[in-house]
Amino acid sequence: MKQKFGRSFVLIPIGLFFIALTFILSRKIAMPDAIRGFSMGVGLGLMILAFVVRKIKPASHQ
Repeated sequence: MKQKFGRSFVLIPIGLFFIALTFILSRKIAMPDAIRGFSMGVGLGLMILAFVVRKIKPASHQ
């Protein structure tokens, strides 16, 4: 079976870690909505980036 993600697969757990850390910190300390939203957006962005980023193949010279 061909591997679909490669190295970009590591971005998914990192994004989940950011989201979980945001939830944990928002329960322990009072965070402004802007900071909470930004950190949630970073986590979601990292997870989406894993699907969007593809390895760019160099152009073949003839």
